[in-house]
Amino acid sequence: MTDEQTKPVVFGVARKFISAIILFSTLLTLIATCLQLYVDYRKDLKGLKQQLSYLETSHRQSLINDIWLFNEPGIDTQLKGILALPMIEAVRLERQGSPELLVGNQTARHPIYHRIPLAIEHRGKTIQLGTLQITASADGIYTRLQERALLILATQFVQVFFIAAFIYVLFHSLIGRHLAVMAHHAAAVTISTLDKPLILHRSRPEPSSQDELDLLVDALNRMQAQISEYLQERRQIEDTLHEQATQLEDEIAQRQGTQEELNAINTNLEERISTAIAELRQKDNLLLQQNRLAAMGELLQNIAHQWRQPLNNIAVYIQGMQYLHRAGELSQEEMDRDIAAVLEILQSISRTIDDFRELFSKDPVKREFVLQEVVEKTLGLTRSTFEEKNITVTVTAETDVRAFGYPNEYSQTLTNILCNARDALLERHVQHPCITITITREANRSLLIIQDNAGGIPHQILPHIFEPYVSTKGPSQGTGIGLYMAKTMIERNMGGTLTGRNAADGAEFRITL
Repeated sequence: MTDEQTKPVVFGVARKFISAIILFSTLLTLIATCLQLYVDYRKDLKGLKQQLSYLETSHRQSLINDIWLFNEPGIDTQLKGILALPMIEAVRLERQGSPELLVGNQTARHPIYHRIPLAIEHRGKTIQLGTLQITASADGIYTRLQERALLILATQFVQVFFIAAFIYVLFHSLIGRHLAVMAHHAAAVTISTLDKPLILHRSRPEPSSQDELDLLVDALNRMQAQISEYLQERRQIEDTLHEQATQLEDEIAQRQGTQEELNAINTNLEERISTAIAELRQKDNLLLQQNRLAAMGELLQNIAHQWRQPLNNIAVYIQGMQYLHRAGELSQEEMDRDIAAVLEILQSISRTIDDFRELFSKDPVKREFVLQEVVEKTLGLTRSTFEEKNITVTVTAETDVRAFGYPNEYSQTLTNILCNARDALLERHVQHPCITITITREANRSLLIIQDNAGGIPHQILPHIFEPYVSTKGPSQGTGIGLYMAKTMIERNMGGTLTGRNAADGAEFRITL
């Protein structure tokens, strides 16, 4: 082997190591910078909006009074006073029956508009006086963000560069060059050179102490010695062939013993099958619990969305009472009316909590229940998500159709099927999405039919939709146990049937109980 072939190449590992450090550090820097800039942007924007809200609170009433009294100098003074505030570029006053007033010019590339309606109560009537529009500039916010971004990126780049350079030199000096020497020594080892040990030329203050490289060198040298011994011992292998034949006979005897053990195991096969069935039932219970938790999470999301508007309404009532109280215009009658409205909203929220708790409570025994009541209660907890996505849910029911079973498990089955239909409609971007629920009777049994117009289930998946871990949504969006557990609850727990097929416009599921 020539000197050129055995010359170490010492930069590969270090270069990859430093490249990984630089990439990871750069990624962390970009993420941290974006987070910091986003927090600063939200903070500055919040401050600007608070300033606009303060302007509305401090100038609205006085401006209404000046407009009502036709105090033009007072109006002009107030508009100029607002314009003199920081980040305010223009103020426009639009009045009923009078020309609008404009103070200042809008030059900002990122303007923020804040409109303040002006009205006055006179003799029990609300008179609209006009609208005040304040135009604020967010250019300063974006300029500060750019300056901060450049400063942070520059400092982080310098820091990462020097750290990477230091690690590169340190890695090459302490590890990289020695690894290259060891690699080329191992490549050059032959039978004739097994007696030549590997030696690293290293300068250490304490020769008696060993580090990882020393241990690796010792291991390589021991391996060479063991290989040499193995070559010597190989000649003795032929002498041991007879012993191996004896060992082979022993192995045959052991196999015969193993066969006897297998016969004994076969005699206990029934017990093992019973144990396996018990384990499968336990797994089914775990899958049922997992499906119930998934349905609970879906309904919790629906309830959170359903509560958003009532909570906003409560906030509006409270803020209105607070504003009227501060203005001295809150009467006892108005306060009682607003409090009654808030209490009515809270009672509606409380009823939603009761419905949710009842839905996920375990049914103690089978009982008779009205299908339409279960369907309406289920839709009451999930309707908001369908309305938000413009999905029409239509219920057609015959009078007093009853079933015998577990109403809560029936509701969970209905929730699984409805959520699958919703996801299919959203995934396929159906132009007029709709779900139809039909409640009827068939051969003295209750029948619930759920249809959608999402185009149906793929033919290759349709025969397997009720098998566990079969899903059309992909591993990140579905577990594939929803329909499996739905069929289990309907057929095994309640003695009914659950079937699925493709209809004219989409999928159709039928629950017979």
